[in-house]
Amino acid sequence: MLKSKYQLMKLRHQLLKLKHQLMKLIHQLLFLKLKHLQLRLQLRHQLLNLRHQLLNLRHQMLRLKHQLMKLIHQLLQLRHQLLKLRHQLMKLQLKQQKLR
Repeated sequence: MLKSKYQLMKLRHQLLKLKHQLMKLIHQLLFLKLKHLQLRLQLRHQLLNLRHQLLNLRHQMLRLKHQLMKLIHQLLQLRHQLLKLRHQLMKLQLKQQKLR
């Protein structure tokens, strides 16, 4: 009887040890899951930030492109005016030559 009681206590002790190990493993697993979720969240956050920066850069680029187009347009207008003035000047010079 004593021997079986001792064996029973031994088995209980082993069972408690196994239970303890199991709890440790569950704890590690939960910790790893938490870390995994934190990393995923962090990556998602970084990705959204990068996407936001990209959109900002695109927007800036479009604004600069628009400004450039406006400047080109102004330059073309100035060139056109210059050509008109040159044409008028040449006409006046021709008139003067004819008058002489």
